[in-house]
Amino acid sequence: MHCISTFTLAPLSSTGPDGLPCSELVQHGKPTGLRLPGVSLDGQFTVHPGVLLLVKDDVPHDECLQLFLLSPRLAVLEEAELGAPYTPGLVRGLAPDAEGCDLLDFSFAGEELRLQVHGTPRRMRDGLLQRPLRRLLAPKYLAIFAKPRAARASTGQHA
Repeated sequence: MHCISTFTLAPLSSTGPDGLPCSELVQHGKPTGLRLPGVSLDGQFTVHPGVLLLVKDDVPHDECLQLFLLSPRLAVLEEAELGAPYTPGLVRGLAPDAEGCDLLDFSFAGEELRLQVHGTPRRMRDGLLQRPLRRLLAPKYLAIFAKPRAARASTGQHA
């Protein structure tokens, strides 16, 4: 997993079906035609099956973090949403694994999380998260877990 700066979001004047703002994904300054919910691109990474994007809608105190896994042709392979009502959605400490594993450690809404991206979809349960994770029950590329305490201690973070 490697951090990139290939993409930006161009906010659209229309909203999604849920009334939240949407944007068009822009790659190297050129519109892609892909419409995504949200207006703030908080992280982008290359991973084995394609690209991982972390997008927020910038709704203070009711923020959701959308995770999009895109194929190299920018088709959405998987989408997941983290969030809870009345919670500020601050994404902090984005730390991709330097050892070639598709792991990303980060903090969202005060919870330390670890995201693993699998090269092929698998049937799996999500880790024990304090906050709900909303997505369809289907084979998944993305596995999201509460970050292990030992990993928190080794990075100097406290529970």
